Amino acid sequence: MSEAKTQENGLAVLAILIEAGEEINQGYGSIFNYLGHIRYAGQKVAIPAFDIKLLLPDNLSQYFRYNGSLTTPPCHQSVLWIIFNERVKISHSQLMKLQTVLYSSKEEEAEPMALQDNYRTTQPLNHRTVLSSFIPVSVKIYTAGEIAAIVIGSLCGCIGLAVIICFIVKTIRLTSSWDVLPSIRPAPQPRLQDMAKESKEDVALKTTTNPTKPEEAAPQPET
Repeated sequence: MSEAKTQENGLAVLAILIEAGEEINQGYGSIFNYLGHIRYAGQKVAIPAFDIKLLLPDNLSQYFRYNGSLTTPPCHQSVLWIIFNERVKISHSQLMKLQTVLYSSKEEEAEPMALQDNYRTTQPLNHRTVLSSFIPVSVKIYTAGEIAAIVIGSLCGCIGLAVIICFIVKTIRLTSSWDVLPSIRPAPQPRLQDMAKESKEDVALKTTTNPTKPEEAAPQPET
């Protein structure tokens, strides 16, 4: 182990995601039942043999794989991680035992320190490639044609929406203009009959004047 962890791809880790439920997991019970014998750091206990397949999910064909590191110092970059997609369930009581029974301090220490929240924070990907033995259901793989269709459809939808908005704005403005027009409408013009009557009166007045009366000569300027 000490030699393998310093070599590239020297270690392989099978990782399983655990989910708490109502049913007690008998496979993990083979380990959890002995936690009381190793409560403090440095203690050891012998566990009777059991089938380790009981610790693994039923479907072992779906997994993720990537090159990573150890989760504890000095965190050598020598681990081939294999994370199974299917989760394993344990009971809430088993989870509580795992969280409260163990201590990270030694037995002789006055104030024991619970073995909790000792996980390593998420690290940058560092250009790693995560491989998958299957196509995840939540991931949709699109072809180049489908991507082009989605882009063109989105553009057409945006253009259509813009046209509709412009039409609505113009309609609102036109309606508002018609509402304002009556208040600024000019006064009504005289009717044609009134205009004709006024023209006849002008003609009558002109005919009553003396046509034989000579027009007065305009005074000549003195020389």
